[in-house]
Amino acid sequence: MLMLVGGAILVALAGVALVAPLECEAQLERSDPRAELVWAIRLSGMLGLASLRFSSSDAARARSSHRRSRARRRFRLTPFIDATLIERALEAATRLVRVVRLRRCALHGRFGFDDPADTGRVWGMVVPLSALLGSTSRAQVDLQPDFCQGGIWGRVNVSLRTQIVQVLAIALGFALSRRLWQALRASRQARK
Repeated sequence: MLMLVGGAILVALAGVALVAPLECEAQLERSDPRAELVWAIRLSGMLGLASLRFSSSDAARARSSHRRSRARRRFRLTPFIDATLIERALEAATRLVRVVRLRRCALHGRFGFDDPADTGRVWGMVVPLSALLGSTSRAQVDLQPDFCQGGIWGRVNVSLRTQIVQVLAIALGFALSRRLWQALRASRQARK
């Protein structure tokens, strides 16, 4: 009887996890054009009870430990990508965009090109966009041109919200598509 109650609680928790909103917050930061990009992603779900965090320092540690392990054979799918597979991937991406909601987005930074005229041209395109987005409560854009130094640096914060069930349905639909499996099979045969 105790196992039955425990199983029912586990199924109920799994149902809540699938239906409860999933929130994703991402931060990208680069202090100057020569500095390395620092990033962090936090996923939280189940109404704030579960949380995962990934960052550039975690990725650097994983890369260094992976280099120490034995070399793996590289898997290459690119020769077998065709228009049908790209079309399926774009369909999945558009469905994903429809189910993901932007909670807030903030962009603060500076940019410049080696040629100051190019910087001015891009700045002329960015100003109307930042004025348009700056009027919404969800998006903040603060970009400044740097006519002396080429590069882009600053900070981007993005917060998204979706439901795991919707994302899983889209991912499964793409993963089970016949064209993807044909491309994977052709890639496997080419490696042999």
